[in-house]
Amino acid sequence: MIKKKNVFNANSQGFSGFVLIIISGFCTSILMFWITVYGPGVGPDSVEYIETARNLLAGNGFYTGGKPLNQFPPGYPFILAVAGFFYNGDVLYAGRLICSILFGVNVALLGLAVFICTERSFSATVCAIFIFVSST
Repeated sequence: MIKKKNVFNANSQGFSGFVLIIISGFCTSILMFWITVYGPGVGPDSVEYIETARNLLAGNGFYTGGKPLNQFPPGYPFILAVAGFFYNGDVLYAGRLICSILFGVNVALLGLAVFICTERSFSATVCAIFIFVSST
């Protein structure tokens, strides 16, 4: 019978590694929010998402450029519109906030996956997080 290891045992290196991974995700979110102070990097897809979110807030539905949004998934514009509703319709600020939070969550999940797969190798986890953050 195979014994499962408890990765999050409070008496082991696992718990401290888990806490450091969560802190690195949080710090990455703050860093991303600080970096995007002058606005997000916007491409053609982003314009469609932002315009659709603004139309949703205006009560026009999932429309972009006067046509229904049918070539892009509607989930992200909906999340942008909901978050923008809480920031007085500022969809760009809501997008900046969502992007920062999700990037930090990605870093934390990557660190956690590497930490578990390498059987709590702290150095491998730190290297993976540095590689992920430096490539963006």
